[in-house]
Amino acid sequence: MLLTEERNISLKPPMNKILCSSVAYNGTAVLIRMDQPNQKETLVHLNDKGEILWERTYNDVIDVFV
Repeated sequence: MLLTEERNISLKPPMNKILCSSVAYNGTAVLIRMDQPNQKETLVHLNDKGEILWERTYNDVIDVFV
């Protein structure tokens, strides 16, 4: 079994469009947020409280993350 727990994260600040998300180490999460359609996407690392730890905006479309 891959997942053994379920967690809700309240995003701070709220985000309008999330393209994909994944769990990360120590209860954190990583997601790709769309800032401007077909123009800018942001890779965001969140703590377990939904606060942004790190983010990086790209002018290109981010297809996947590992």
